[in-house]
Amino acid sequence: MLEELGQFFQPPSVQSNTTNASQSNRLDAEQQNLLNYVLYSPTSIDQLVNKTGFSVKNIASHLLILELQGYIIATNGGNYTRIK
Repeated sequence: MLEELGQFFQPPSVQSNTTNASQSNRLDAEQQNLLNYVLYSPTSIDQLVNKTGFSVKNIASHLLILELQGYIIATNGGNYTRIK
């Protein structure tokens, strides 16, 4: 799995200290749009579907990328929480 998604993942020890603006530049428009709807409290995929109009498959794909890049974490009950 990491071979396929390795381009989106950098281990924490390798990541440089960059500003949120430069980190946001690594996201495509759909990922950034989705990230704007993920709250700093648990947010469900159903909430994201309702707010964005994206398909569940599309959202799940983008959530995985956002999680691997350290923007969000998966929480209990299939929810996601923004961490930066």
